[in-house]
Amino acid sequence: MTGDRQGRPEWTIALPDRLILHRDRLIARLAALSEARVSVIWAQVGAGKSTLVRAWANTTDRSLYWLEPGRSDWPQLVESARQDPRPATLVLREPEYTRDRERLREVVDLLGRSPDIRVMILGGTHWNGRIDPELEMLRATAVMRARELCFTSDELAQLAVQRGIELTAEAAACIQEVSGGVPLLAVAALQAVGTGDDIVERVVDAMGDTFRAAAGGGVGASDPWDVVLLCSLLETFTIDLVDRVWPGRAAVRTIRAMRDLGLVLALDEDVFAARLVFTPSLSGGLRRQALVELDAPRFDPVLARLVDFFAAEDRLDLAIDLFDTYGQHERLADLLSTHWLDLGELPADRIRTTMDRAARSRRQDGRLLIGHARAIADITHEGHSGHVTPAERRYATALLDSATTKVDAEAATTIAATATTRGAIARAEGRHRDALAAHRDAMDALSSAPPAPLGVSAFTQAGLTELSVGDIRAALRDFSRAAELAGTRYDTFAARYARALSTLAAGVLERPQTAHRADEPQVGAEQGPGAPASLARALARLRVLDLPQAWDELRRVTEVDDPLVLHVLRAEAEGFAHVLANTPLAGLESLDLLQARLDPRLLSGYERDLLLCARADLLTAAGEPDQALALIDAAPPKSWEAPRQILVRARILLALGRPQDAVDLLQPSYDSSPSPFQRFRTPTLVAATVGLLELGEEERAESYLERALAVSARSWNMLPFAMHGISTFGTLIQRAEMIALEPTSTEFVAAMAQQRDRLRLASMRVRLTGREQVLLQHLQSTRATRRLAAQLHVSPNTVKSQLQSIYRKFSVSTREEALNVGRLMGLLPAEDGAR
Repeated sequence: MTGDRQGRPEWTIALPDRLILHRDRLIARLAALSEARVSVIWAQVGAGKSTLVRAWANTTDRSLYWLEPGRSDWPQLVESARQDPRPATLVLREPEYTRDRERLREVVDLLGRSPDIRVMILGGTHWNGRIDPELEMLRATAVMRARELCFTSDELAQLAVQRGIELTAEAAACIQEVSGGVPLLAVAALQAVGTGDDIVERVVDAMGDTFRAAAGGGVGASDPWDVVLLCSLLETFTIDLVDRVWPGRAAVRTIRAMRDLGLVLALDEDVFAARLVFTPSLSGGLRRQALVELDAPRFDPVLARLVDFFAAEDRLDLAIDLFDTYGQHERLADLLSTHWLDLGELPADRIRTTMDRAARSRRQDGRLLIGHARAIADITHEGHSGHVTPAERRYATALLDSATTKVDAEAATTIAATATTRGAIARAEGRHRDALAAHRDAMDALSSAPPAPLGVSAFTQAGLTELSVGDIRAALRDFSRAAELAGTRYDTFAARYARALSTLAAGVLERPQTAHRADEPQVGAEQGPGAPASLARALARLRVLDLPQAWDELRRVTEVDDPLVLHVLRAEAEGFAHVLANTPLAGLESLDLLQARLDPRLLSGYERDLLLCARADLLTAAGEPDQALALIDAAPPKSWEAPRQILVRARILLALGRPQDAVDLLQPSYDSSPSPFQRFRTPTLVAATVGLLELGEEERAESYLERALAVSARSWNMLPFAMHGISTFGTLIQRAEMIALEPTSTEFVAAMAQQRDRLRLASMRVRLTGREQVLLQHLQSTRATRRLAAQLHVSPNTVKSQLQSIYRKFSVSTREEALNVGRLMGLLPAEDGAR
């Protein structure tokens, strides 16, 4: 027994001949499918599911009962199937739309009582196959999917012959490609094929016409077609967007119908919020029709609603795209005047081109001029090179001067945005005092509740200027405020930039935001943009003496001009790395190249101090402490520069063999309470320890060493201990191992010992002789000099001489240390259990 589709509207476009769907391969496939207790055919509207089932019914002795939504005789059909003497198949059409669970329970009950009954479900591609637990028996055990019903190019060629259409193999392949073989679309495209060469365009247009008629007939309204055309103008859209911009079920139903037809593709897994796109084969035809059919009275209001929607959803880039694409510069200017504070969320090049186009409008809103100036001078936009030429700075200043005559100069946002931009310009010109004053004006205007996008920019720019003049604590405070203000809602480039700068400032203060062990991969700096993130990660790696990783990060620091302090901090970090690697001459050469590129007139006193101290450290490591001391003495002292210069001078004095002078110089700093020296407390205590050890004051030295270890173990900072050279580093570790330390410090000392050995390997420039390698091998079995001499057939003095040569090359002082280095170099097998 068969039934017809009752109470359901037919599509206005029907297939020219339903018999074309009776392909032998499909009949055979469905015959095999029907053996399963419950089977499903998942395919889009227009795929010919019902026609195929009817064709198969003519080849089988089974009875078919069509159980469709809206049928009033459902109970009678179920009862007829139960009493039918022939095997019966119940065909359930689109169970997603069936809300009468009682009727579905009747089907489940029938399956339970009648083992010969089969169920075949015809579902659209939108159905996910989920079954309620109490209907579990309806779960499919065999599935036929949409792609199996699609035409192949060979079948299209055969169909063309049946219909009397001349079709080349190339044209058949083209139709199959652009239509996906979907029967409704493929047949419509086949009918459109005529003479000429532009077959793709004709196929696409035919598909658009087909769907237009199908949507109009199936949904019963013209507005949904406007929705389809307008959505084709977007790169992507969502059902959520359609539902909110065009409220009403008709528009949503149209998009879902297109999805069932295979014309709309989902890019994400979330069904309701997934980004949707039209198939490439259809989008071009729809866009052409949109631009032709949608006149201004229909197009402009809906376009405005789309723009408002995107702007409200913090997608200013999409809103600008729409006005920009269709050349509506006046309306673009209106949009930017309203959302000018949000421009910081866009990439730098995008802001510039957008502002240039908006400037063509007749509007001369001062807020647009401020936004334009900010786009030029504010380096916190994604894609900004950091380079602002003098001409660009002059242009940005002129824009700001002109803007003040066209906007309310008393408005807090206007004051803050203007002052922030003027501060950035002043910093780039080396006028740091003027920059700080401008940032104070911006902070005063923003008060306690700044708008997020502008506040992120204002606090970041203030922090960059504070970092440039050496007020690191203030910079860390403002970077942290910018990151906190950005939060998660404004996870833009500017927000990530602020977080990276916050991590960098914490590292410069030697207060890493997260302490990490030497063998852990993370180092407390998130994967962020540009130079700040790379510098933060490099400093973190240097703290644990991981030279290879530190060099990798330093190489990623891009060439930037603003702020110059990033160049200078990189030079300081490279200086530390060269001292650790025992390559000071290479470090001096790199520093010379950098200073040759920098304009000294643009440097702050803090930046000059950093470069000076980096050069002094490299000269000391290169064996030129006299030259380093002369360099420090020639620099004009300043109160806020004194702590760093005093520490560097103390290291120079220690290298000159003047430990008493070094200890006397450091005395006021390591015994003081919080002071300008507090930031350098650990390196000061370490330098004092080295001096006291050389003076023989071991008890006092061990007291300072214990204090230094207690502080450093909290942040896992080994750098202050290693800056005095690999030999002194080893001595400090040996002394620490002799002191009764608390557990954290003990673990820290053990980690330093491992890193010391790695540094030795990184700085080695010589190889052992053959005899020295043989002696190193025998050291594994015995440490006694006379026994070694007997085994090697040499005198004890020769053994002692060769051991001293090995010690010198390995930078060690004991036989056990020599064996450890030999194992690390691969000259000896690793001990059992060694990592």
